[in-house]
Amino acid sequence: MTFLSPDYQSRNNRYDHHPLGWRPVPFCRKEPLGFDLEIFEAGSKLHGQVGSSAVVFSHGREIQHYVCRLPDHASAFAAEIRVMDMALTIVQGMTIWDPVRIYTDSLSLLQALASTVTVDPVVWSLKQKCLELIGTRSLGLFWVKAHVGVTGNEAADKNAKAATTHPSIDIGLLKTASDFKREVMSELVSLWQTRWVQSEKGRQTAQYYPLVDLNPKLFNSKIMQVVTGHDRFP
Repeated sequence: MTFLSPDYQSRNNRYDHHPLGWRPVPFCRKEPLGFDLEIFEAGSKLHGQVGSSAVVFSHGREIQHYVCRLPDHASAFAAEIRVMDMALTIVQGMTIWDPVRIYTDSLSLLQALASTVTVDPVVWSLKQKCLELIGTRSLGLFWVKAHVGVTGNEAADKNAKAATTHPSIDIGLLKTASDFKREVMSELVSLWQTRWVQSEKGRQTAQYYPLVDLNPKLFNSKIMQVVTGHDRFP
């Protein structure tokens, strides 16, 4: 397996940016009001496939929705990041100046945006985009609890699940540092398994443990001596 640097995200160094750019993006926990412009967003990972959706409501009525399928390696959090970016792009393209409220059930994303310390370059870019919009128009971010019957949230969740069934990937994403660590560990375990199968040593132990893994085998030491044949037998 080959690991290529261009396939993975780099880490963001906040000291590369002016301290004024370290500002947090505030959010509130508030139910939808049913008027003005309200955007509901959701990300979903279903059967190993990932989708995102944003639904736009104007005075309580759905007027638009957007969906996309992401690469299978993307996490649910990555899907939430992508759909927040989608929602902000929708706001950028609006020609009306009604107040806009964006609702998401991803508390982890809102907390990441509210933090001044951000090492994820995608979250950093998303934060700057959000702050620019907040500086030019009435825009607020809100957390809404999932699966409690909120119409907009349920519609976004349904569309996100449907997006996972798209026949092809709509938007590519770079892999994260966590993806890199997971892939490297998987490759190392695979090589370890191959060596274990082909080795001429430890064949008696291999009868009991044919598959290698990183979980420690905690057994009584006396029993292990009997199993492996490393005890003083008469």
